[in-house]
Amino acid sequence: NTASLDELRQLPGIGPSIAQRLLDARPFEGPEDLRRVPGLGEAAIQRLTPFLDFASTAPGAEPAAAPSPEVPLEVDASPAAEAPAPSRRTTPSPRPPYTRSETLWLVAGSAVASFLLSMILTLAILAGINGTLNFGRHQTVRRLESALASAQQTLDSTTGSLQGVSRRLEALEGLSGRMNTVQEQVAELRGEMDQALANVEAMETSLSSLQEEARVLSQQVGRFDAFLEGLLQLLGAVAPTPTPAP
Repeated sequence: NTASLDELRQLPGIGPSIAQRLLDARPFEGPEDLRRVPGLGEAAIQRLTPFLDFASTAPGAEPAAAPSPEVPLEVDASPAAEAPAPSRRTTPSPRPPYTRSETLWLVAGSAVASFLLSMILTLAILAGINGTLNFGRHQTVRRLESALASAQQTLDSTTGSLQGVSRRLEALEGLSGRMNTVQEQVAELRGEMDQALANVEAMETSLSSLQEEARVLSQQVGRFDAFLEGLLQLLGAVAPTPTPAP
């Protein structure tokens, strides 16, 4: 109850914040009263008990006339000046926190160990189910291999058929080129035939015109012949034909 802040900080397991809390919570009547201080557990109270004297007066009380046989036990800087108490237990030094690299190595090691354990467990389960880790001996794998071989043969056959069809298509493409040439020639011949037919029609028209002209000319010749015959008859009537002398 009379120790200063620096003296409290020298106690084992007491930091600056807990020392300030002890100053704020004083006075204390016994070790059980230390439970009021936040941050002090049972183990810390047991470590502090050998160094504490709760019989001393508080700072505001009147000092005694004669020093009491039991003086407040203050922590000395040198441990050799104190008589070792049989019940004192040495406080282990706090372990330093892990560094970032150590934490990363721990995480990586844990991940690798988990992966290896999962792989071993998976292989063990597969070995228990199949009886072996050689999957080539399993019947299902063999059936799949035979099915794949059959599918490969079918694929090869289909590929050959497609190649044959491709060659035929190429031949047909060559024939189509020839057919295009023939079609062009047929179109030209049709044009020539149409022109010849047009010429024949024109000739037929000309022939019809000539026939009409020949008919008209024939009629004119007939009329001229009739005129000549009439003229001869008229001449015969005017001048009779002389009879030959006996």
